[in-house]
Amino acid sequence: MEELNYYPLLLIFAIAWGVPLVLSWLEIGKVPSVIVEIILGVIIGPYVLDLIEETPYMDFLAQTGFLFLIFLAGLEIDVNKIIASLSSLKISLKHILTNTFLLSLIIYLGTLALSYPFMWLVSRFYEVNIIYYTLLLPTVGIGITVPILKASGQIKRKFGQILLMQGSIATVMSILLITIFAGYLKNGLDLDLLLFNIIFIAFLAFYAIGRKLNRQRTFQKVIYKLEHAANQIKVRGAIGLFLAFVVIAAVLETELILGAFFAGLLLSLFITKDRSALLFKLDGMGYGFFIPIFFINVGVNLDVSSLYQIGESLGLIGLLLVGFFITQTIPALSMTRLFGFKKAGAGGILLSSRLGETVAGAQIGLSLGVLSQSENAAIVTACILTCLIAPFTYSLLSKNDEEHKTIILFGGSRASLILAERFKMHGLSFMTYLQ
Repeated sequence: MEELNYYPLLLIFAIAWGVPLVLSWLEIGKVPSVIVEIILGVIIGPYVLDLIEETPYMDFLAQTGFLFLIFLAGLEIDVNKIIASLSSLKISLKHILTNTFLLSLIIYLGTLALSYPFMWLVSRFYEVNIIYYTLLLPTVGIGITVPILKASGQIKRKFGQILLMQGSIATVMSILLITIFAGYLKNGLDLDLLLFNIIFIAFLAFYAIGRKLNRQRTFQKVIYKLEHAANQIKVRGAIGLFLAFVVIAAVLETELILGAFFAGLLLSLFITKDRSALLFKLDGMGYGFFIPIFFINVGVNLDVSSLYQIGESLGLIGLLLVGFFITQTIPALSMTRLFGFKKAGAGGILLSSRLGETVAGAQIGLSLGVLSQSENAAIVTACILTCLIAPFTYSLLSKNDEEHKTIILFGGSRASLILAERFKMHGLSFMTYLQ
């Protein structure tokens, strides 16, 4: 049996543990930890200090981290609330622009609509495949968006839900459209183009089975009995569901993140988010183990040699960077009615971040022959720049726009004192009434 080397994992977790501590100690709240993790990954990678090398098992853990992040993103979406809002929706501009799902859909469609004329303008200067870039441009870096929304406490609020929903719609639609376009280029109009629909069928089948099991009192008793201590049956079931959809996506030869997202979406239909211990456990697994590996590995595996071709396409990098921000931010201003111009613009800027999904789309385009090596290098570089610019700018714009609420504690018990210390540590405003 080949001996495994745990040194790369130790180094990655030394960074994953140290980055949040240092940022908190230095009180650099505007710098997202995921960005620092990516940069440090580049530094320890083979192209700078060469302290760590690519290994199959680390790549596997990083890929699992990315898929788990998408799974948690699907889990964060409150599907029941969306369905309820649609069922009570009145057909008017006012109600459409305040509905989470419809507003998210409008932002995505607006981004898609702006992408075509923008790329047409770019084609006047560079020879590009307008259709492929139009499909690629709206892809949101949900791997950057979700941790930042979670860290800022916005992910459960309407603002965060809209950004999360829009990012999810953009991710799923971009994957679907690029998959269909790639299938068309490879095989023409073929029935294989419709294979991804099996994921939707699996989603409905698992949902029907889940609802039936939820009504069985015997099943509920067994689950309650086994959900604690060494069995952790709910965690095992959630991971099993996650892997089942990833395997289905792999068998269908479509993007694995499509399966991961639908697994999270399905699970969100069966748990109460406010009180679910399962959510805390899955968050712990994801953000405590798998997800930091993904972000640091993004930096480690970044092929800096591909960036040597930047000189050939500096102009294209600049145009893509402008395109990512313009096509995303302008449609996001439709949130102005709800949150004001500044916050809506900040949300649009955050949604302009691009990461794994866009880079993966570029790799698909490269393999199809619709993108050149220099175009791929330009896309990778533009994505890195958005990962640095978008979160930092969002933090700057939203820092003074946060809701300031005063928490009231009643009584002087030991629990109240502990809570008061924690609120003080996090800089939260609170008042204590002793009588």
